Amino acid sequence: MTGILDILKDKERRCILISISIVFIIGYFGISLAIDNVVSQIDKNYINQNISIVGKIVEDNPELEDKVVSIITGNSSDGYEVGKNIMDKYSYNEKMSSEVNPLTKDITLLKVKNITIFWVVFFVCVFTCFNYFTSKILKNIKLLTKRAENIVDGKFGGVSPIKFKEGIFSRFNSKFDLMEDRMKNMVEKLKDERITLKNIINDISHQLKTPLAALIMYNDIMLEYSSGEDNDMNEFTLLSKEQLGRMNWLISTLLKYARLESNSIAFDKELSSLNDTIYDSISSIRKKAELKSQTINFNPEDEIILVHDRNWMSEAIINIIKNSVEHTSEGGIINIVLEETPMSVEIIIKDNGKGIPKNKLKKVFERFYKDENNMNPQSIGIGLALTKSIIEAHDGNIYVDSELGEWTSFHISFLKL
Repeated sequence: MTGILDILKDKERRCILISISIVFIIGYFGISLAIDNVVSQIDKNYINQNISIVGKIVEDNPELEDKVVSIITGNSSDGYEVGKNIMDKYSYNEKMSSEVNPLTKDITLLKVKNITIFWVVFFVCVFTCFNYFTSKILKNIKLLTKRAENIVDGKFGGVSPIKFKEGIFSRFNSKFDLMEDRMKNMVEKLKDERITLKNIINDISHQLKTPLAALIMYNDIMLEYSSGEDNDMNEFTLLSKEQLGRMNWLISTLLKYARLESNSIAFDKELSSLNDTIYDSISSIRKKAELKSQTINFNPEDEIILVHDRNWMSEAIINIIKNSVEHTSEGGIINIVLEETPMSVEIIIKDNGKGIPKNKLKKVFERFYKDENNMNPQSIGIGLALTKSIIEAHDGNIYVDSELGEWTSFHISFLKL
C-alpha cells in the first residue's frame, strides 16, 4: 500500500504509469477491433454461402424451402448425419484446416494484415512514450551533470536553475541546490581562511626576519671589531654567525613550505626550458659538491620545454641535489637525466651514496624526517617535504627508489598537456 501511495505522490512515476495504462488500453481496443474485423468477415462469408445453398436447393426443389431455411437458421438439425456422410467424401468436416476451408481461407491474409497493423501501431505508441520520458529524464540528468562538472571546476551558479515540477527530480534538484550552496559557502570560507593564513604568515615572516637580521648585523659588527686576542670570543661569534645563518635559512624554508601548503603562492608558470632550470640548480649547489670532490653530471641530448615556474622548480631540484651531496661520500657521482616521451617528461637524479632502507623510503618526504644515522647538525628534514609540495603544485609526481649502500634515485615526472 505504501508503494502505491509513493507512486501516486510522485509526478514522474505517475505520468509513466498513466502513459503505460493508455498504451495498454489502446492495445486492448486495437486487438478487439482486429478480432471484430476478422469475425465480421467470417460472418459475411458464412451468410453469403448459406444464401447460395438455400437459393440453389429451393430453385430445384421449391417444396423444401421451409426445411432448408429452418436448418440454415439453426431451428432444425434434420439430415445432419446424412449430410456429414456425404461431405466426408470430400474431406469437408471439422478436421478441415482454416487455410483449406473455402469459407475462411481468404480470412488468413486479412488476419495477418490486421495483426501487423496492430503491432506497428502498438510499437509506435510504446516507442513514443518511451522516447518522451527517457529523453526528458536524460535531459534532466545532463543538466545536473553539467552543474556537477561546474561545481568540480569551482564554478557555482554557472548553469541556470532547472525548473522541475513535483516529483523525484524536483526533490533531487532541491537537495542538489542545497549541496551547491553549502559547498560554495565552504569554498568561500576556505578562501577567506587562506587569505587570513597568508597574512599571518607574512606577519610572522616580518616579525621573525626583522630581529634576526638585526642579530646577524650585530654579530657581523662583533666579528669586524673583535681584537683577535680573545680566541674563545672569536669562536663563539663565528658559531653564533653559523647558527644565525642556519636559523635564517630555516625560517625562510618553513615560511615557503607554509605558503605552499596554504596555497597562498601565485606561481609564475610559463613555457620555458627545463634544461636551463636544471643548469641553474646545479650552479647553485656545485660549490658544495666540489668541497667533497663530487661530480654532478648533466648532459641532455635535447632541449625540453615545459610550463613551470623556474624559480620554484629550481628550488625543488636544488633540495634533491643538496640531499644527494650530503648523503654521498667524497668523490661520489651524481647523475641527472632528463627524459621525454610523447606523454610525459621525467627528471631522474641518481647518486652512488649510502642509500635508504626500503622501509624508510615513504618517510623521506615527511616534514622534519631525519634518518637516525644522519649526524649532520645542519640537516633538519624540511627540504624534501618542500620539494614534494612544489612538484605537486606543478601537477607533477615524485618518488624515490634506493638500494642500501649502493645508490639512491629520485624520479620527478610531469604529464604533457
